[in-house]
Amino acid sequence: MWWLYGLFPFEIRAIISNFYDWIRSTGVVSEKTPVLSKNLGDFSSFANAILGGVIAAGFTAIINNKMNKRSSYINTVTAERVKWLGILRENFADFESQVIHVSIIKDCLESDEKSKEKKLREYKKLEKIAALLRLRLNPIDDEDLIYSIRAIVHDLFNDKADKAVEQLGTLGNAVADMLKKEWDKVKDESERGRIS
Repeated sequence: MWWLYGLFPFEIRAIISNFYDWIRSTGVVSEKTPVLSKNLGDFSSFANAILGGVIAAGFTAIINNKMNKRSSYINTVTAERVKWLGILRENFADFESQVIHVSIIKDCLESDEKSKEKKLREYKKLEKIAALLRLRLNPIDDEDLIYSIRAIVHDLFNDKADKAVEQLGTLGNAVADMLKKEWDKVKDESERGRIS
């Protein structure tokens, strides 16, 4: 590849030549070392080796950069999905607890004004938890879960606590299945390096 020697401008050739002289002066390389002798063929071989090394290093840097960005993206998505699963689990536990609480207090409280205010506060709290839970779910993929949450709140508000608590058990199983599927996605993303 002697033709690459002609591609280097004169200044670069002079710098490389001075570099050769400096290496020889340190005594690390002798005059007998064929790679660093001053003839044109050996110099172009050395220049080709340097050029090849620079190209390989650049190619490696580009690939490493791309892989690091992809790995960083996958790690970020996976970490956020794990956080989302934890928050969703907490929201559902709060929802289940509040449904049971509301179903119990509705029968225990008197029908006076103070009791009605307490019931209303508890219903508002339940509705807020239900809204948080619905907002964390995918409206397309989790349409059945969202419908069940709304039906439970509706039944409690319309004094059908037994039906609401019964639906809560079914909803709990469905949420557990959904959480398991999402956790399997997280594990798959971590192992395979692909976002699903």
